[in-house]
Amino acid sequence: MFIKIFHTADLHLGMQFTRGYTKDLKDALNQERFDCLKRMIKTANDEKCDLFVIAGDMFQTVKIPTKDIRETASILNDFEGTRVIILPGNHDYYNEDSKQMWNSLKDKVKDGLLIFLDMQEVVELTVGEKKINIYPGPCFSQHSEENMIDWIKNDNVESDSINIGITHGSVEGFSPDMEKKYFPKSLRELEVCNLDLWLLGHTHIRYPRETESVKSDYFMPATPAPDGFDCFHKGSAWLIEVNSDKSIKAKSILTGKYYFKTIIKTVNSFDDVISLKNEIQSEDKDLCLLKLTVEGYLDEDDLKTITTIENDIKGFVRYLEFENNIKLKITKDFISKSYQQDSFPYNFLNKLIDSDNKIAPQMAYDLLKEVQK
Repeated sequence: MFIKIFHTADLHLGMQFTRGYTKDLKDALNQERFDCLKRMIKTANDEKCDLFVIAGDMFQTVKIPTKDIRETASILNDFEGTRVIILPGNHDYYNEDSKQMWNSLKDKVKDGLLIFLDMQEVVELTVGEKKINIYPGPCFSQHSEENMIDWIKNDNVESDSINIGITHGSVEGFSPDMEKKYFPKSLRELEVCNLDLWLLGHTHIRYPRETESVKSDYFMPATPAPDGFDCFHKGSAWLIEVNSDKSIKAKSILTGKYYFKTIIKTVNSFDDVISLKNEIQSEDKDLCLLKLTVEGYLDEDDLKTITTIENDIKGFVRYLEFENNIKLKITKDFISKSYQQDSFPYNFLNKLIDSDNKIAPQMAYDLLKEVQK
């Protein structure tokens, strides 16, 4: 006999996208986070999961519009397993400022479905014939130097139950937190709690890195819906099985739809330009948001094609940010057309082209242009 857990975190429902997107794209990215939750609930039902766990930051803020709370509750109500378990994270922390928001959600979720982990105390539940103890490490503010799990070390962990820790915050070696203000903890601090399994949130990348037949005591699902160009994956969550002997097996599943891609490409010939165009053409034009930087050197004729190529690429992706750092390639033909024979610039640039230093002619040409202004 085993229990099956769907583990996600950092969905950030209600996130507002302020980059230079069109209104249609902003609305689509906002709605995608709710649609992602729908897909995860459906997957959890298809996989016959017993528990659906959100380890913090389900919401982007503690001031969520009522319509968004209503939509969230409606989606959660479709879960067919035993319990939906939600932990408040550092974005949707639980205190007097957020109590009204969380109470509104609890009122809209059907009776008996939701377990809200707003206290540092053991929550007991039964799945089938197996007793499960949940050990929460909730967030009561946006920032804190406390890890919120020290209380567990003083608790008598029951060896005949499945003991699961759920917490949110940075983990040393996995999450950037130089100022130690995001509920910092170490793997050692998790280990000494002597629990069977930790379900973590806050870190937007997946851990472990493997995707199939994963055996671990600690899981970070990553954000399920990518939210910007610093997110290099397509969104994921964990499907975890805990057997009666407490052995654990898990697999990572893809959850996102839109994806963000950053490409920095060196372009030194027309063939390079065509190759880049073909590479980007393979992306999903409805779902890919691309930040493209091109650099290098092209001769006069090829340089004129870059504007045309930029317009073509816009049609290959949903959104494009384009930074063109390509410079004019200095050739002997260009020098002959641009400068009088035997003039200083003519002789100087030709001499540099004949040298082994390929960058020097470009730098010298830029300097000459500045002097001539």
